[in-house]
Amino acid sequence: MTDRHVVVDHVLFVVSDLSASRRLYTAALAPLGIEELYVEPDCVAYGRHELDDFVICEGSSTPTATTEPS
Repeated sequence: MTDRHVVVDHVLFVVSDLSASRRLYTAALAPLGIEELYVEPDCVAYGRHELDDFVICEGSSTPTATTEPS
């Protein structure tokens, strides 16, 4: 069994500039021991011990909820 020290767990961010975001998150997550696990044309997955818990994907955001004006 893998001993896990969970820092993030199943987080996905949609980004508009994958290249810039990849540079940012790769540098920011490295001191936490989180590294790139796999790269696809539109997504990069990060994690430890080959367990991907943090993913960035290029795209446009979609609102999850809307409110109607009263």
